[in-house]
Amino acid sequence: MPPGFSRAAPSARRKNSPEVITSRDNRALKLFRTALRDSGAPHERLGMEGPHLIKEAIRAGLALKTILVSESGARHIDQIPIPRSEDAGGPTPRILHTTDRLFAAVSGTETPQGIAALVDT
Repeated sequence: MPPGFSRAAPSARRKNSPEVITSRDNRALKLFRTALRDSGAPHERLGMEGPHLIKEAIRAGLALKTILVSESGARHIDQIPIPRSEDAGGPTPRILHTTDRLFAAVSGTETPQGIAALVDT
């Protein structure tokens, strides 16, 4: 796990502390897996992987709902202009952190970049 992340229960976490996913059975990981891997089928959420696609989605005005970042993908998070609720007029995207191994299990690419996002369709 990246330094400084807490594995405490949600009620025990401080507000705005990173959410860390450590289980492959996590509901959010299942949503990412479906959105990133199941091409062709209509879904509630559109998944995109990689910092460039996420930046382009933000530039296009899409409202990111959730961002998933792996240990190695954490280097990309500072390069992405994540809209804050006070800037965009909508909610700030939820940011989830996980291990490289769990990220690779949901990724739709051969060489995951460690960062993905979901938007509502």
